[in-house]
Amino acid sequence: MSVQPTVLVLSDDPMSAALLGLLLELASYRPVFTAEGERPEDAIARIRPLFVVLVDGALDAARSDLFFARAAQQQVGIAIFTAPGRAREQHARDRGIVVFELPLESTSLDQVIRMAAASQWWHRGADRRILPHAEYAHDGGLVFQDRTGQRWSVYDRRGSDRRRDVADPTTREFVSEIGETRQTILRAGEGNGNDSALDLEQQFLRATPV
Repeated sequence: MSVQPTVLVLSDDPMSAALLGLLLELASYRPVFTAEGERPEDAIARIRPLFVVLVDGALDAARSDLFFARAAQQQVGIAIFTAPGRAREQHARDRGIVVFELPLESTSLDQVIRMAAASQWWHRGADRRILPHAEYAHDGGLVFQDRTGQRWSVYDRRGSDRRRDVADPTTREFVSEIGETRQTILRAGEGNGNDSALDLEQQFLRATPV
């Protein structure tokens, strides 16, 4: 029997913690939580081996230099989760840490976990290419490179809503080099031709396989 990778969930919100615990189990991870009164940095030191830590953006730990220092010592992947529309944890982004929004499906959470584990944010520096990355290919097509180094071609497809008072929705597709496809519906203000790598990452993380 294979050993399930251990993922620590840090949240004071019981509903968020329970949701993530369920999704982690569905994605074949082993969710663990802090003991009563335990500090996040102490939980990282206690739980070994630890694959990834999911941190509620509402916690002080999400902005704590001590917490990030302890996590860097253990070289553990981190991803920070927030409520929809609030995935702008600049303190974490500056460190190269994945930020995502709840809710997610188990398949999307698995992608978050793999990207967090591959990020090696503790090695971030001027001599290391920063991922995620976005660029235009020679044919003019948009290409997104995720934190695992995988490249995805980006395509936008318009919907066909016939109601005149509703704008046609745009579906954004991410297609990998081996043909894997993920889709998401663009929100207001997205897909305006000025997508940054971090904008594309947010869209990619909420996209689902097709």
